[in-house]
Amino acid sequence: MEPCFAHDFSRVPAYHAPHAAGPLTVVPPHHGSEVEADDVARRVTHSTAAVARADAGQDFSRVRVHTDAKAAESARAVNAHAYTVGEDIVFGSNRYVPDSQEGKSLLAHELTHTIQQRGGGALGPTVQRAPIDDVRENMSYGLTDWAITDEEALESLALLGAIPPASLAAELAKLDSKYVTRLLDNLPDSAKTGEVYQRVLAAAGPAGAMPYAEDQLSRGLFDWAVTDEDVTRVFNTFITLPAAQQEDFLANLNAAERLGRLIDNSNRGHHALYIRPWISTIARGTTTARQREILRTIVAESHDDALATLTLATEIRFDVAVARSTIPGRTPVDWEPGKLRETYLIMDTLPESHVAHNKELLRFGQFTQNPVVMGTGTATTTGVYSSAQRELIVNVKAGDIRQTIVHETGHAVDQQLGWSLSAEPAKPERGGWKSYGGVHADVAKDMVDDSNAGIKTKLTVPRRTDVETQMASAMNTSNAAPLSGNISGLAWFGALAAADKTAVLDDRAIAAIGIGLNQPYFLAADGGEHLGDHIYQESYNPTWVRYRHEARSRLLTQYQFRDEGEWFAEAYEFYYRPDARGRGAALNDKDPSTKTYFDNSVHTLAPSR
Repeated sequence: MEPCFAHDFSRVPAYHAPHAAGPLTVVPPHHGSEVEADDVARRVTHSTAAVARADAGQDFSRVRVHTDAKAAESARAVNAHAYTVGEDIVFGSNRYVPDSQEGKSLLAHELTHTIQQRGGGALGPTVQRAPIDDVRENMSYGLTDWAITDEEALESLALLGAIPPASLAAELAKLDSKYVTRLLDNLPDSAKTGEVYQRVLAAAGPAGAMPYAEDQLSRGLFDWAVTDEDVTRVFNTFITLPAAQQEDFLANLNAAERLGRLIDNSNRGHHALYIRPWISTIARGTTTARQREILRTIVAESHDDALATLTLATEIRFDVAVARSTIPGRTPVDWEPGKLRETYLIMDTLPESHVAHNKELLRFGQFTQNPVVMGTGTATTTGVYSSAQRELIVNVKAGDIRQTIVHETGHAVDQQLGWSLSAEPAKPERGGWKSYGGVHADVAKDMVDDSNAGIKTKLTVPRRTDVETQMASAMNTSNAAPLSGNISGLAWFGALAAADKTAVLDDRAIAAIGIGLNQPYFLAADGGEHLGDHIYQESYNPTWVRYRHEARSRLLTQYQFRDEGEWFAEAYEFYYRPDARGRGAALNDKDPSTKTYFDNSVHTLAPSR
């Protein structure tokens, strides 16, 4: 039978009258009277205006409601939001709010106690209060009660378990966070499982569980180490939370600077049981900013024995395969954890459209290679990008890899943007690049025109063509040593006037071939031989390129002027080089126009996958 609601809550008189006096006892939480009062309170809905017993209307005209400062002090003394003695209901500070749903439920609960206590008997005089108040009492310290027992913690868990699920979160919100923390801290580990514990933890939510987790991961004067047990307790809290709340919990730990400590103190078992399963729930390549922050901390703090975690995080974060190199000519090796961690943390700073959403970057590989001769010394090939494999690889023997990783990513972005094949590299402000590929006859012709010296001015067109053929042959064979002799041996050369012979052989176009074959971007003063406005060189055999030597006034690095692709990649690295002044500051120092171009056309590049 449903309760009849015959008395309007708003008509219950509220008096600031003396409180009931005499010795009082507190009714235990599982007493039948408390269960009945809770049942009535649960039936009160937003439309309910009154409450009475289930079998008859009740007269509440003699009930006195106390809401003044003395009432609040009295309620506080018995650790209750409200309590009932006879016909007197005493409310704590700001707890008498009959117009709210919570206030109606509390009033219904206490009115039920007035009915129960009428006529005296076993219940009077007693203090009757809500279960949440008994939890607070159990979790409180006193002058002679400074420890919380297992019994008190287990009883409190049972009390919370008896609260209807729909009301549990609201009831827990009435407790200060310290009481929830004490409950979690004092429950035996064996009790931190099962449906009731899961329900209580879900109701407390990530915010409610945080103080307990922080306490487990804190270091103090007498507790300076985080133990495996501490870490396991935090992970147990994490895994007990509903799946929808687990990310919130990790994010809260990260914001409190405790996630790093948790990961740093995790062992391989923790990684296998808790960390990798959570990472696996994230969709590849579609991470949110918050997930990226969590993953970054996990990667940064994972030890070298957690290669499986580092690999999984990298694959999920960047939507790539992580394995040995597949680029021809490179010796593949398994990933070294430190190098993979570095690669992740560097790539994580770059725009999403350049990494996780770049269709030209699908693999991260590792290789090994000893230093090679370059210029006047040796250099280590730190990393390589292959557009054919769409793969970026890192040399396990390399030292600092930050600049190279960003540079090689720049090549992948170049592919995505189609920059090197566009009209942009030919613009003077971008270097005025022209790539000849392996068509060396065209290179020779342009070199002679730009030089505008003996070959062009002293020879007929057929004889000029003969010289250009010899020049192209030197480029084909990558050997300029016999070039002057080959020109001198041409059938018509002997009949030239001595001055014309000298003018032809001294033409700077001939010397430029030897310089252009010898990595002039590293060796030659001012980048090589200047022919007109240009410098000519072999970039990657058999390709020859030219660029405007004026562009070197904006030089970032010597290597930038190997070809248009390296020019872009070096500018890319400078643009994303860390600088306290902001993104692009290092590039702006040398090349403001290109910095603006990157702002407008590169940094804002749309995703391609």
